[in-house]
Amino acid sequence: TGVQTCALPISDKLLGFDGGMIPLLKLQKAPDFFPPVAQRMVQQERWNELLELLKSENALPIPKSRTNIWRAIALRNSSDKQDMSAYSALETAVKDATAESNSQSLLDAAKLAESWSMTDLAFKAYQTLVFSGKTNDAELVEKCWNAATILKDTTQMTALAEKMLQTKPGRLQF
Repeated sequence: TGVQTCALPISDKLLGFDGGMIPLLKLQKAPDFFPPVAQRMVQQERWNELLELLKSENALPIPKSRTNIWRAIALRNSSDKQDMSAYSALETAVKDATAESNSQSLLDAAKLAESWSMTDLAFKAYQTLVFSGKTNDAELVEKCWNAATILKDTTQMTALAEKMLQTKPGRLQF
Protein backbone atom coordinates (compact mmCIF):
# COMPACT_ATOMS: atom_id res chain seq x y z
CA THR A 1 0.00 0.00 0.00
CA GLY A 2 3.01 2.31 0.04
CA VAL A 3 2.85 2.94 3.80
CA GLN A 4 6.30 3.02 5.40
CA THR A 5 6.61 0.82 8.45
CA CYS A 6 9.08 0.31 11.24
CA ALA A 7 9.91 -3.23 12.32
CA LEU A 8 10.32 -3.51 16.06
CA PRO A 9 11.92 -6.50 17.74
CA ILE A 10 9.81 -8.76 19.95
CA SER A 11 11.53 -7.31 23.05
CA ASP A 12 9.72 -4.05 22.34
CA LYS A 13 6.50 -5.63 23.62
CA LEU A 14 7.44 -3.77 26.81
CA LEU A 15 6.55 -0.59 24.93
CA GLY A 16 3.08 -1.89 24.18
CA PHE A 17 3.82 -3.04 20.64
CA ASP A 18 3.09 -6.54 19.42
CA GLY A 19 6.46 -6.93 17.69
CA GLY A 20 4.93 -6.36 14.26
CA MET A 21 5.10 -3.51 11.82
CA ILE A 22 4.04 -0.02 12.84
CA PRO A 23 3.34 2.72 10.31
CA LEU A 24 6.11 5.34 10.62
CA LEU A 25 3.59 8.17 10.41
CA LYS A 26 1.72 6.77 13.41
CA LEU A 27 4.95 6.33 15.38
CA GLN A 28 6.13 9.83 14.47
CA LYS A 29 2.98 11.24 16.09
CA ALA A 30 3.05 9.10 19.26
CA PRO A 31 4.57 11.08 22.17
CA ASP A 32 4.44 8.06 24.49
CA PHE A 33 6.15 5.66 22.08
CA PHE A 34 8.46 7.77 19.94
CA PRO A 35 11.22 8.50 22.52
CA PRO A 36 11.61 4.92 23.80
CA VAL A 37 11.56 3.51 20.25
CA ALA A 38 14.19 6.03 19.09
CA GLN A 39 16.33 5.33 22.16
CA ARG A 40 16.01 1.61 21.52
CA MET A 41 17.25 2.13 17.96
CA VAL A 42 20.28 3.97 19.34
CA GLN A 43 20.99 1.11 21.76
CA GLN A 44 20.65 -1.43 18.96
CA GLU A 45 22.76 0.69 16.58
CA ARG A 46 20.00 0.77 13.96
CA TRP A 47 21.31 4.01 12.44
CA ASN A 48 19.57 4.01 9.06
CA GLU A 49 16.21 3.15 10.62
CA LEU A 50 16.70 5.91 13.19
CA LEU A 51 17.45 8.42 10.43
CA GLU A 52 14.29 7.32 8.64
CA LEU A 53 12.28 7.64 11.84
CA LEU A 54 13.59 11.18 12.39
CA LYS A 55 12.48 12.30 8.92
CA SER A 56 9.12 13.96 9.13
CA GLU A 57 7.40 16.83 7.40
CA ASN A 58 5.43 17.40 10.60
CA ALA A 59 6.76 18.21 14.03
CA LEU A 60 7.91 15.15 15.94
CA PRO A 61 6.57 14.59 19.49
CA ILE A 62 9.93 15.48 21.08
CA PRO A 63 11.95 18.70 21.34
CA LYS A 64 13.86 19.66 18.18
CA SER A 65 17.08 19.57 20.16
CA ARG A 66 16.58 15.88 21.04
CA THR A 67 15.73 15.09 17.39
CA ASN A 68 18.98 16.68 16.25
CA ILE A 69 21.04 14.93 18.94
CA TRP A 70 19.70 11.56 17.77
CA ARG A 71 20.24 12.61 14.14
CA ALA A 72 23.87 13.54 14.92
CA ILE A 73 24.46 10.18 16.62
CA ALA A 74 22.93 8.28 13.69
CA LEU A 75 24.88 10.27 11.09
CA ARG A 76 28.14 9.87 12.99
CA ASN A 77 27.66 6.11 13.29
CA SER A 78 26.02 5.31 9.95
CA SER A 79 27.89 3.16 7.47
CA ASP A 80 29.06 6.16 5.45
CA LYS A 81 30.26 8.09 8.57
CA GLN A 82 28.85 11.51 7.77
CA ASP A 83 30.98 13.49 10.24
CA MET A 84 30.27 16.92 8.75
CA SER A 85 26.53 16.23 8.72
CA ALA A 86 26.81 14.97 12.31
CA TYR A 87 28.62 18.19 13.26
CA SER A 88 25.89 20.25 11.60
CA ALA A 89 23.11 18.28 13.33
CA LEU A 90 24.83 18.65 16.71
CA GLU A 91 25.37 22.37 16.12
CA THR A 92 21.65 22.70 15.36
CA ALA A 93 20.86 20.72 18.52
CA VAL A 94 22.86 23.21 20.61
CA LYS A 95 21.01 26.14 18.99
CA ASP A 96 17.63 24.45 19.45
CA ALA A 97 18.36 23.48 23.07
CA THR A 98 19.36 27.07 23.79
CA ALA A 99 16.15 28.39 22.23
CA GLU A 100 14.11 25.77 24.13
CA SER A 101 15.97 26.46 27.41
CA ASN A 102 16.48 22.70 27.49
CA SER A 103 19.35 22.13 29.92
CA GLN A 104 19.33 18.34 29.53
CA SER A 105 19.68 18.53 25.74
CA LEU A 106 22.43 21.14 26.12
CA LEU A 107 24.30 18.88 28.51
CA ASP A 108 23.85 15.83 26.28
CA ALA A 109 25.02 17.78 23.22
CA ALA A 110 28.03 19.14 25.14
CA LYS A 111 29.07 15.65 26.26
CA LEU A 112 28.71 14.27 22.73
CA ALA A 113 30.66 17.17 21.23
CA GLU A 114 33.38 16.71 23.84
CA SER A 115 33.62 12.96 23.19
CA TRP A 116 33.78 13.59 19.43
CA SER A 117 36.53 16.25 19.81
CA MET A 118 34.19 19.01 18.61
CA THR A 119 35.59 21.42 21.18
CA ASP A 120 33.92 24.53 19.79
CA LEU A 121 30.46 22.96 20.09
CA ALA A 122 31.22 21.54 23.53
CA PHE A 123 32.36 24.99 24.65
CA LYS A 124 29.25 26.69 23.28
CA ALA A 125 26.91 24.23 25.02
CA TYR A 126 28.82 24.30 28.34
CA GLN A 127 29.07 28.09 28.18
CA THR A 128 25.31 28.40 27.69
CA LEU A 129 24.71 26.12 30.67
CA VAL A 130 27.24 27.90 32.89
CA PHE A 131 25.99 31.41 32.16
CA SER A 132 22.27 30.57 32.05
CA GLY A 133 21.94 31.26 35.75
CA LYS A 134 20.26 27.88 36.23
CA THR A 135 23.31 26.10 37.60
CA ASN A 136 26.33 26.73 39.75
CA ASP A 137 27.86 23.36 38.93
CA ALA A 138 31.63 23.68 39.36
CA GLU A 139 32.22 20.63 37.15
CA LEU A 140 30.42 22.31 34.22
CA VAL A 141 32.42 25.48 34.77
CA GLU A 142 35.60 23.42 34.70
CA LYS A 143 34.58 21.63 31.51
CA CYS A 144 33.83 24.98 29.92
CA TRP A 145 37.20 26.28 31.17
CA ASN A 146 39.00 23.30 29.63
CA ALA A 147 37.29 23.87 26.27
CA ALA A 148 38.11 27.60 26.37
CA THR A 149 41.73 26.70 27.12
CA ILE A 150 41.91 24.38 24.10
CA LEU A 151 40.32 27.11 21.96
CA LYS A 152 42.74 29.68 23.46
CA ASP A 153 39.85 32.05 24.16
CA THR A 154 41.36 34.28 26.84
CA THR A 155 38.31 36.52 27.08
CA GLN A 156 36.13 33.56 27.99
CA MET A 157 38.81 32.16 30.28
CA THR A 158 38.69 35.39 32.31
CA ALA A 159 34.89 35.24 32.61
CA LEU A 160 35.09 31.57 33.54
CA ALA A 161 37.76 32.23 36.17
CA GLU A 162 35.34 34.66 37.82
CA LYS A 163 32.55 32.09 37.58
CA MET A 164 34.82 29.41 39.07
CA LEU A 165 35.54 31.68 42.02
CA GLN A 166 31.78 32.06 42.53
CA THR A 167 31.15 28.31 42.46
CA LYS A 168 34.23 27.33 44.50
CA PRO A 169 35.53 30.41 46.33
CA GLY A 170 38.51 28.62 47.92
CA ARG A 171 39.86 27.26 44.64
CA LEU A 172 42.50 29.43 43.03
CA GLN A 173 44.40 27.13 40.69
CA PHE A 174 44.08 28.73 37.26
